[in-house]
Amino acid sequence: MLPEEMRLQRMVSELVEDVHAANNMVVVKTYSGGAAGVSAALDHANLKGSLGTVAGDNTIFLATETPEAALDVEQVIDRLRRR
Repeated sequence: MLPEEMRLQRMVSELVEDVHAANNMVVVKTYSGGAAGVSAALDHANLKGSLGTVAGDNTIFLATETPEAALDVEQVIDRLRRR
């Protein structure tokens, strides 16, 4: 596992509360103050189909190329969250 992958897995498993796909977006809910760090890690991960993120305090909007890509990204994040 690459250091970037380890960082993403650690951040998602520790900070992400919930993740949902909606059309070509993925909404990621984090603990308060966690969105910026998780968002940066998601951007650096270059997930297939991911176009970019916008983060607030505890919510991330991740845009994807297609609704199918949103479902794939949701599954990846959810698997990392449950480790």
